[in-house]
Amino acid sequence: MANFSNAAMNSPLNSPHRNDPRDISLNESIDDESQSESQSESQSLSSQASITSYGTLPTSLPLPPLPPSLSNNNNLKGRPSSPDDDDVSSSSPSLLSRCSPLSLTLSSLTFLLILLPTSILTYPNSLLYLTTDQSPPFPFYESGLLDPKPDQTPIRTGTFYTNLLIFETAKDKTENTASFPIISDYYRTTFTSSSVRISTSLLTSPTSSSSEHAVKKSSFSNELIISCPSTSHLTTHSHTSLSVTTSIKSQNCAIESYAVSGSIFYTLKLSGNYNLNGDDITALGGGFFRTDAFVIYSGTREFPSSDSETVLRVFPNLPGITTEQLIELGIKNSYPTTGRIYGNYSPSSSSEIIIEHDYATLEPGDVYCLNKFGGDKMSEYFNMHVLEGLDGEYRIGRVKFSEGRGVCEVRTYPSTIRYDYSKYVTSSVSLIDSSLSNQISSTLDVNMGVYGLGKIVQRISLECVISYNSGSKLCVNEVIPYLDKLFKEIFLPKTSYFMYDTSIGGITTRSGSSDHQSDFGNGIYNDHHYHYGYYLHAISLLDYVQVSEKNGGKGRMAEKYGRFFDGLANDVCNYDARSKWYSVGRHMDMYEGHSWASGVEEYAEGKGQESVSEAVNCYVGCMLWGGVRGDEDMERFGRVSAEIEVTGAKRLWQRPSGDMLGIVSSTALTSKTWFGDKPQYRHGINVMPITAVTPYLVGEDWASKEWKVLKSKFDGFEDEWKSILTPIVALHDPVAAREKAGDIKTADAGTSLGLVSWFIESMGGEPLPDPVESPETQENSGNDSAKCKKFGKCGDAGLTGYCCPTLEGLMLECCN
Repeated sequence: MANFSNAAMNSPLNSPHRNDPRDISLNESIDDESQSESQSESQSLSSQASITSYGTLPTSLPLPPLPPSLSNNNNLKGRPSSPDDDDVSSSSPSLLSRCSPLSLTLSSLTFLLILLPTSILTYPNSLLYLTTDQSPPFPFYESGLLDPKPDQTPIRTGTFYTNLLIFETAKDKTENTASFPIISDYYRTTFTSSSVRISTSLLTSPTSSSSEHAVKKSSFSNELIISCPSTSHLTTHSHTSLSVTTSIKSQNCAIESYAVSGSIFYTLKLSGNYNLNGDDITALGGGFFRTDAFVIYSGTREFPSSDSETVLRVFPNLPGITTEQLIELGIKNSYPTTGRIYGNYSPSSSSEIIIEHDYATLEPGDVYCLNKFGGDKMSEYFNMHVLEGLDGEYRIGRVKFSEGRGVCEVRTYPSTIRYDYSKYVTSSVSLIDSSLSNQISSTLDVNMGVYGLGKIVQRISLECVISYNSGSKLCVNEVIPYLDKLFKEIFLPKTSYFMYDTSIGGITTRSGSSDHQSDFGNGIYNDHHYHYGYYLHAISLLDYVQVSEKNGGKGRMAEKYGRFFDGLANDVCNYDARSKWYSVGRHMDMYEGHSWASGVEEYAEGKGQESVSEAVNCYVGCMLWGGVRGDEDMERFGRVSAEIEVTGAKRLWQRPSGDMLGIVSSTALTSKTWFGDKPQYRHGINVMPITAVTPYLVGEDWASKEWKVLKSKFDGFEDEWKSILTPIVALHDPVAAREKAGDIKTADAGTSLGLVSWFIESMGGEPLPDPVESPETQENSGNDSAKCKKFGKCGDAGLTGYCCPTLEGLMLECCN
């Protein structure tokens, strides 16, 4: 290894990083100047769905006045009394016991005083809860996923550096063991205990690989290796939503590495006797050096104490690139050490997401950073071929500095999503009631898995609202008591379905806590937003029905089980960086513009996400739950996250041709899914579940393109996938959708023929006909092959009657 000469440094490696309370927070104010600069292009990315806007949820509910227990000045003294003495509700702690001013920090007290009066005015039937300061309502356990436990917890699982956190705590690594990579923009970095290894994808545009399933795949060039020659120790000592900082130290060598999303250059801070690979290093003068893959600038940062440190700024060695161009981009000036994301929120017009960095200064001067939604094309700046990543051409913009911090980019997301419960109505209520009647005649198996159960619970809740709004009393009289019993079974303290993991700081299922393969990896934090979003959406739908009844919302399940649903909401939608219990936005990556479903598990290609639509469903669920709870911050975090996810779906998953991606990962866009490569799989998994938000997610124009792709194949799809995709056809051609729906005999567990019919009718089509046969008639039809006892899992769960399919045509999870 060649020794790369540097100045001796005696100063310790310092860490200017901290957990900033603004990190991924949403503030009220809007900077009109910064908004106007970024609004035009960002709005083009957030295309409007071609459907009449629904009324905003919290303010459009036909809610009765506050009941006396919530409308007087004593409502801060404790939790409103439960309408019954159920053992679940009686165990709920009071508002005072959770949020007593005597136990609050000054910042939390300020939060309490500001938020509650606003909530009372905005949400007249809210339950007056603060949700982020609650201790988790589930049994505690320690997963040991990261052992020893990192100093900085709770851990965000949707960030780009999870592989590094896992590697740092691995027990079986040797001095030469390399970590799985972390991917930050066009830099791919791996670590050993003594080295940092950097490669780049900017030298080659993403191309289709030899795999028939790859739409685009990043290709990384040869590595630049910076190492300490003696035995060293790797430490990750700071991480935020945008950055991770690592230190490698030995007796006479130290390397500090800054991986910062949005930084044009990769930065390292060095001291002692370190090595830099490549005998082909060429000195260019003025502190510049060149390897085959990188141009490197070596600068010195001086301190008042007369100490100094060497800083390396690294950039891909693009053909024809000049040092003058790099100097103009700020390679010799300030460099980002960490970063954060926060937002300005407007419920009526547009919201802003601000990408901000902290900088250390080498020399004064302008600095540039990467922009995803604005700025100038990098290729035009360097006067060369297109320089692109998986999600389009790289763009750059000048950083705006203020007090040592620099705003890198401001993204604008128009507030397009509206959710009006009154849109859930049908002229064919008997089809909905038939499905509900069949459901409540059997017992749901709570052991079927958190995902499958959640899909069914949300489907029942959607049907319940449609039934109620269409004039039926089945929902109120029978379905809500049925689900009340289910929730009691799920949330009973002694046998709680969920548990709180103190190692990571999050809610997992009980089965996932002991078996990491259970519940699709829920115990290692895979797919939490998919799983919990179904329950949050469902309870909000049910609360609409209960509050709309003429009894002041008596017996509201949202009150009885509220703290348990708060736990699920905080796991995936916590907005408060001060929380000691939950990470902020567990799966949401606001920098990349969508979520990552991957949890605390190593992946060779970085993070990935399959079902963008289920991510949208989660954030809509958080938005609705925030409205139920009177938690404006939860409501707006959910709304903004849903807007971001919808934009990401349109930008990445929904291809201009009308085809659909299966999985988006950090280094590849693929057409396959985790469970197969058929077209109905990738299209279906990325539009389900079908709700009132579906038109915003898909839109008429793209749905018409998709239909051209799928039309010739559609009749060969399984009925379960047809039941998911037929409503999408209705977005642009309700007549064709009605024709296709008539052939469906068996629906997916998360939908029903009644829901398919409702959606087609809501798009202007004709509903499906009422059921011809009554359940009694079908019971005597002699179709023994569909009986529950014929399917082991269904029989073992104690289900009787017809399961596969049910009398209404539903295939239960236990049929598989």
